[in-house]
Amino acid sequence: MKKISILFLMVYMCILSFAEVNDSIGVLTKEEKGKLEARVEEVSKSTGINFLVNYSEEGKTPQLKEVEKSVIIDLVKIDSKTLKVKVNFTQDIEIEEYTDEIEKTLGNLEEFLNDGKTFEYSVELLGNLEGLILKEKESEEVEKKEFAEKGNNKSNFAILIFLLGGIVLYRRKNKKSK
Repeated sequence: MKKISILFLMVYMCILSFAEVNDSIGVLTKEEKGKLEARVEEVSKSTGINFLVNYSEEGKTPQLKEVEKSVIIDLVKIDSKTLKVKVNFTQDIEIEEYTDEIEKTLGNLEEFLNDGKTFEYSVELLGNLEGLILKEKESEEVEKKEFAEKGNNKSNFAILIFLLGGIVLYRRKNKKSK
């Protein structure tokens, strides 16, 4: 029983540990990293999507195995003052409709990076991505609901036609028998 508990705990920690922050270039203070990790976990829980934020040097970005429902934010150090940002979504996240909004968000937040406020940039980016993902999920739910309603309307219409056809056939049969 103890082995099962330990195995369960290890699996649980692996699942939770994906929502994380890696700072191999030392951009964040310990306090900022802790706050950012808490925000990443919060966004992961609210969206149901794993988030990973990487601060690394160019060419040293960690390569991850393909993971489902994940967003990876890479902030890559180009030189002593420049960070290049790349946001990757796994294929199972449909975000194509919002590509322009994501690009606009990255552009609007660039000022934070120019001012050296990488922590603030990351928090704002996470908030914006959370909003877009929740917006996408909401629109998917509305589409499913509308589709279900249309399906119900079509099936109701088919039943109505079937009943009317039955009534017409019944009346014709009664007229012929008189």
